[in-house]
Amino acid sequence: IDSGDPAPAAEIAINWWKTRGEDPTKKRVIFSDGLDVDKIIELQNQFNGRVLPSFGWGTLMTNDFRGLTPNDSLAPFSIVCKAISANGNPTVKLSDNPNKAMG
Repeated sequence: IDSGDPAPAAEIAINWWKTRGEDPTKKRVIFSDGLDVDKIIELQNQFNGRVLPSFGWGTLMTNDFRGLTPNDSLAPFSIVCKAISANGNPTVKLSDNPNKAMG
């Protein structure tokens, strides 16, 4: 879950699997997109036992300087590295964040 609010997006995925007769507790959900420690703990508590939660902790693990300067000049910027192909097939990244869309 890489775009938008992760909890509602995970709920949509869980409901989608259930309507198709799939067991969500066997499905890996990887939350990412601007996570910090508090959000990771919140999502783990909310979804553990309902799915197999994992976390792609990126920007705010290595670049969390929020609130350290009055003008927020150390705020993290959006940078993304994504696969452009897999096994010779082109890939696409669909995102709610237009800065992260590609393909």
